[in-house]
Amino acid sequence: MGVPFSLKDHIALVDIRLQALPEAKETMDDFKYQLVLQLPGHTQEDFDLVVSLEESLTGAVEGTPHQVDGHDFGSGTGNIFLETNDPIASFELSQNVVNLTEYPMLKVAYRPFEGDDYTLIWPKESKEPFNLM
Repeated sequence: MGVPFSLKDHIALVDIRLQALPEAKETMDDFKYQLVLQLPGHTQEDFDLVVSLEESLTGAVEGTPHQVDGHDFGSGTGNIFLETNDPIASFELSQNVVNLTEYPMLKVAYRPFEGDDYTLIWPKESKEPFNLM
């Protein structure tokens, strides 16, 4: 997973990447991946948590090459969707908002927009399938 870094460090790295690849600024809206943060959800309190995390993530990714694309809630889960070209960096950035120790039931996976199969990246080493329910 690498060494966690701050939002300030992430933004600085993005600025360096954008300077090195000026065409990246023009294609930031052409995202290649969808990252999904999934929590169990059955109650109004669970729903409120998903909405709160979504709002916090929206602020955390502002000014970065990642974008929050909303949430859904039902069938026992709450999902927060992010669009990105670098799902691992997006997940690392999201950890500034979503403390993994506070949410032991969190699952995180990504898929290319051109595909249907998700790659589970959290919990680490899990062999459990990831499904949007």
